[in-house]
Amino acid sequence: MNEKDLLEQLKQSAESIDPPESLSPENIEKMLKATRKDTADSHKAAAKAVPFSVYRLGALVAAFAVVIIGSWTAGRYSVSHSTGYDNDTAAIQTTKAAPSKKAAENALADEPEMTAGAELASENTDDAQADLAGEPAITAETKLADEMEIAAETELADEMKIAAETELADEMKITAETELADEMEIAAEAELADEPSDSDGALTEAAASLNTIGSYENLYDTLFEKFGSASYAKAVAYDTGTLALDAVTEEIAVDTAMEQDSAALAAGQSRGSSYSTTNVQEAGVDEADIVKTDGDYLYILKRSGSLVILSADGGSLEAVSSLQLPQSETAQEMYVDGSRLSVITSEYYTEMDTSDENVIASRSGNRTKLYTYDITDRSNPVLTGTITQDGAYSQSRKNGEYIYLFTQFSPIIQDTYDKSFLVPATNSGQVEASDIYLPDNLNYSTYLVVSSVNIHSPSETINQKAVISVASAFYASTENIYIANENWDGENTRTELLKLHYENGLITGTAAGSLEGYLNNSFSLSEHNGYLRAVTTSYDADYNERNGLYILDENLQPVGAIRDLAPDETVRSARFLGDTAYFVTFRQTDPLFSVDLSDPANPQVLGDLKVTGFSSYLHFYSENLLLGLGYEADPETGIQTGLKLSMFDISDPANVTEVSKLVLNGVTWCDALNNYKSILIDPEKNIFGFTCNDRYLVFSYDEKKGFVKKFLYDFYNDMLNGYNGSGTGDTRGLYIDDTLYLVRPDVVNAFDMKNGYQQIGQTTLE
Repeated sequence: MNEKDLLEQLKQSAESIDPPESLSPENIEKMLKATRKDTADSHKAAAKAVPFSVYRLGALVAAFAVVIIGSWTAGRYSVSHSTGYDNDTAAIQTTKAAPSKKAAENALADEPEMTAGAELASENTDDAQADLAGEPAITAETKLADEMEIAAETELADEMKIAAETELADEMKITAETELADEMEIAAEAELADEPSDSDGALTEAAASLNTIGSYENLYDTLFEKFGSASYAKAVAYDTGTLALDAVTEEIAVDTAMEQDSAALAAGQSRGSSYSTTNVQEAGVDEADIVKTDGDYLYILKRSGSLVILSADGGSLEAVSSLQLPQSETAQEMYVDGSRLSVITSEYYTEMDTSDENVIASRSGNRTKLYTYDITDRSNPVLTGTITQDGAYSQSRKNGEYIYLFTQFSPIIQDTYDKSFLVPATNSGQVEASDIYLPDNLNYSTYLVVSSVNIHSPSETINQKAVISVASAFYASTENIYIANENWDGENTRTELLKLHYENGLITGTAAGSLEGYLNNSFSLSEHNGYLRAVTTSYDADYNERNGLYILDENLQPVGAIRDLAPDETVRSARFLGDTAYFVTFRQTDPLFSVDLSDPANPQVLGDLKVTGFSSYLHFYSENLLLGLGYEADPETGIQTGLKLSMFDISDPANVTEVSKLVLNGVTWCDALNNYKSILIDPEKNIFGFTCNDRYLVFSYDEKKGFVKKFLYDFYNDMLNGYNGSGTGDTRGLYIDDTLYLVRPDVVNAFDMKNGYQQIGQTTLE
């Protein structure tokens, strides 16, 4: 047999050898996946202990090809070689190994993807086989000779298979482990990045994502799949894309801001009076209420649908004008800003559905309106614009000259898309599909709709968004709005968060995240220096309670946390001051926790003062004092026994003390504590007041005397005089200079604060 025939036979023999099952792509893939399950530390150790690479694997495979050739030509053989690396071609060059190159190409024609692992994945180009075939020379000085001797002394074909199935398989596994060590280390770091560490272990992953529905058809498919079978009993929605203004409205040209201020001053509006404002959560973000003052006038919104403007001059009360809102609407809240008065109403309506001319049907739903008036002349308010928005009124916020209106919209989901009413609208049209956000977990089909309005352009909506969510809490910082939605999976409660950035009326969804547990109320959230801080209470599968504090970055990803605080207790109140958090938990006693948040990745509990009872509302009374309003309780049973006022010294957050307390025994319910906007509080004037059990209480604080009762008014006095005794929840206390005004649904009383709170005026409200 000549040399040419011999080489041809060797070629055919090499091509006929089947790769071992252990080297199949499926097994290699399983092997690599199994390897990824090891921890990052074990990967590093394996990389140090086994200094193999993918080049060694290529060399070993090529070595067996050399065995085939050498055994037929010389019986025993040895190979000498030299290597070089061409920087231009990035390929390994070899000498005296040309036959093995072709054999390796044929034996490993399908192998490059198997052996490449993480490193060769990017090198599997048209030249990959040629480069790989030249790599055996790299390992010739290490194990090549011994391997070739063993192969030559046995039956060549059988030995090839045995070697491939044993040593080569082991070599492949080891090589994969070592070659992927760096990649797996990176992967491990990426996995750990989702679970950053804190003092109590790995943080809960913020799993929520910021998604929009993409199209109305996608919206229908999603809602029908989740709620279609049970949606027919839900409140129906409606199409209001082209809502007309109410017949009583009239479009008036809008003055500029400069003209507004000039007119207000010309009308004699005082800018120098000392007067109270609505109690809000976040400084710089105004909140609507049913009673407002600008220092000269009282603006009183009655639930019956009328708005009364009273001139208030040292207790002299005189009705200046009144507005009668449409009888079908319920007055909700209002804002006053210079010469602009904005009133929010809601209505439940029924109207003919003319969407199908062949079907006679009616349509019902909730609708919210925002009326804006020019009150330059308080005796003659002029309507300048109206905004209409689908859904029942929920809340609102005002930042600068922009009002942000929140409503809850309930869609109706029928058996087809065309029959369904899914898309909320304002008088600017329907919310675009790209502006409707879809949470990861859908427990309710109701939407939260938010729109923005400039009070100087009150007939048009600037921007509008919707979230398919029943918001359990809202929180608005000066830059962002956070919407919280609770989800219970049968074992645990999680709170999903959606972050909307707002500026000059523009609203943009920027991030989504989630927290373990649920929020007590909006005061459990606070933003500072770009971080969101949250306090939650959690239940496990056995309904055991625990509490935690979490810090999220601007993308709502967790950066720090403290867990398992106060087991078997519940968060009752919270307040944040800069880099310090204070929150109260309760079961039988009241631990007031103080937490250092200066290092967001490592929050630290500074102290946990234990006192009897608990505070439902916390308010910073000065730089060093924290006021708590709540209830006293039996320390053995936890049963409430009275109303409790607490003053805490927080000058040293690590050593908070209760420096004063006052308990009103027998008072077990105080409606004002459930509506912080109804609380009158002004630390600079050293006054706070609230309603409780048909009485209005006013207190001040003295460092030596503690709490000092300044005033108590019994609303039974009004009842004896024939005024309505109900509706204490709608009572508001406010002051202008040294006059306290108590405003109830049908009567306003004035008291001289400098003269023992002697009553100096009274007027009825029609």
